[in-house]
Amino acid sequence: MLSSISDKNREVLERRFGIDRDETETLESIGKSHKITRERVRQIQEYGLKKIMASEERISLLAPAFGKIEAYINKKGGVAKESDVFEALASQDDRAYLAFVLRLMPGLVFGKESDDMHARHALDAGFLKDADALVVKIHKVLEVSADPLRFSSLKSLVKDESQNFNKFISVSPENILALSRRIKQGPFSAYGLAEWSRISPRGVRDKAHLVFESEKRPLHFKEISQFIDKYFVSAADEANNVRQTHPQTVHNELIKDPRFVLIGRGLYALSEWGYEPGTVKDVLVQILKDAGRPMLKEDVLQLISERRFVKPNTIFLNLQNRNYFKKLEDGKYFLA
Repeated sequence: MLSSISDKNREVLERRFGIDRDETETLESIGKSHKITRERVRQIQEYGLKKIMASEERISLLAPAFGKIEAYINKKGGVAKESDVFEALASQDDRAYLAFVLRLMPGLVFGKESDDMHARHALDAGFLKDADALVVKIHKVLEVSADPLRFSSLKSLVKDESQNFNKFISVSPENILALSRRIKQGPFSAYGLAEWSRISPRGVRDKAHLVFESEKRPLHFKEISQFIDKYFVSAADEANNVRQTHPQTVHNELIKDPRFVLIGRGLYALSEWGYEPGTVKDVLVQILKDAGRPMLKEDVLQLISERRFVKPNTIFLNLQNRNYFKKLEDGKYFLA
């Protein structure tokens, strides 16, 4: 292919694609070595590619390679993530040559990497546009729901949204995941947007919240630290003796976050479960205030057990505080 163009054109293409070199070079670095602008280098590159593509005889030599590329992209439903193409069709040493062949392939459409999409290749410009629109639509649906999905639900969502196009888009859910830069799998197998803390937890608090969602019960901060290490420390980190989560760190972080409520001695729960912050005395005051009437201690015990995890003796001891609570002859308590 390269023997049909000038030495200057060939050098630029070899350096740009990393052919017979350790790495690719930028337009700017090539320009500096020749004392020309990066735009001039780009023009030389495009001229060299067009001249090669103009020779049907030479391009025909690449027909077997084009056939393999087309077959792989068709297998992916008409569009494929660029890194997947390289992974499937070339060894590490041959990827510079595959990149070069991809640029020469007639009819192949390239989609640049964006905030939403990975770099990708398609066999049809219209199909690429529709596939991109489908991925962006899935992003928007997830943004509105703000709730991670199991793969079966994601699969149904992709199918439903695909049918909203004039031409049915046969891109599999697996390929949607590959093409999207925003959809990721979270720690507990659910899928959602990468920026969600439930998908990409960034600290002890986010990880603790996911632990509670998984365990669905109040936990001591020592238990929480153990679960964080169980769910979030990778095998590689564990093999390298990466520092494990300290229980005291968990306690210090959760006590400052309104998503968590300290409901007993070192015992935490999610505030969304209905548990209330404050001392046992504070919760008792609120219960009697909400009731607006005297209550038997058994009824008080039932209501506070729904809001706090505390021993009955502790509740009864607090009810003896005459500064806040009074007891009627029939045994019922009311606010002082």
